[in-house]
Amino acid sequence: MDDHSHKHFDPATIDKSRLDPLIETSQGFDWDEVERLLGEARELTEPDRERLAHVFLELLRWAVSTGPRTIYTKTVGLRLVALAWVLNPAMFDESPSGKELARRVGLCDAKFSREAVYASRTFHIRNRPQRHGGNFKPE
Repeated sequence: MDDHSHKHFDPATIDKSRLDPLIETSQGFDWDEVERLLGEARELTEPDRERLAHVFLELLRWAVSTGPRTIYTKTVGLRLVALAWVLNPAMFDESPSGKELARRVGLCDAKFSREAVYASRTFHIRNRPQRHGGNFKPE
């Protein structure tokens, strides 16, 4: 493989010891199909490519919609970190709580929590720590 090639994603390479054993692997979204499609991108049909592009565009639209005329890059970064934590806290060393992750990124936990809740409500997903929170209210 030359320096310009990309390796295919191999789910067998995931370090299962870093995953939270109590986390649900399915959040009501077919992530396995997305990973399959990403790993086999050369085999996608044109309609599949268009649907995948639509998903990524919606994710990016959500992340960058930080103000009416200005894009606040710190907020974009925070939203992406919050979404990653909502999807799987084990993406971060020691599967931190939201409060701990907020501390790691130098924020008060209320600001991080606001973005994590925004991600949860937008994409209709909650991780295990969020499901134990008594203060989460539907919109």
